[in-house]
Amino acid sequence: MIRSANSEVEVEILLTDTGPVVRLNAAALELVAADNLTLRTHRLRIECQDTLQLAVAKTLQLTAEELRAKTERSIHLNGETIRLNCTDDAEPAPVATRPTPSQDAITDCCEKSIPKPTESTDY
Repeated sequence: MIRSANSEVEVEILLTDTGPVVRLNAAALELVAADNLTLRTHRLRIECQDTLQLAVAKTLQLTAEELRAKTERSIHLNGETIRLNCTDDAEPAPVATRPTPSQDAITDCCEKSIPKPTESTDY
């Protein structure tokens, strides 16, 4: 155990029946790796009281059997092209040949213009 000047536990290593448990208590924790950082576990849970930010210089890839997203408010997806239900090898059409969708149409991942569904007042 490592204690702070005011006797609070800052680093603790517990030896349990299922293996060692390491606890860190700090104002900030920073991990820096020159090349790779790998976390390997059966379950990973991140709890955050305010904001979680992922910043990636190039590509962020999420791979899972299933992905669920839930929010109390809006979900915002901003990008040059938003592709849904496309194959991994599908390439977006070159910018110069992409149709400009009208306000009354949306564009699917194959760049075909699809009319927006109209709201019906028939009940």
